[in-house]
Amino acid sequence: MRGLCSEYAAKYRELLESDAVPIRPERLCSELTRHTPDDAIVVVDTGHAGMWMGGMYDLKSASQSLPA
Repeated sequence: MRGLCSEYAAKYRELLESDAVPIRPERLCSELTRHTPDDAIVVVDTGHAGMWMGGMYDLKSASQSLPA
């Protein structure tokens, strides 16, 4: 599984770190992943926002989870 995650991150690294203006959704998700505390509750609307966060927001610790 780690290999798959590493492959995915490498594939999108350029977009996740992009300095493009306006900010790209991938970069926004990457920044939220980096700066959101482990005990935060993140709520995402349906539609495009949900798709971006579902694909680009990463859980950082074992204490975090996605709702069932």
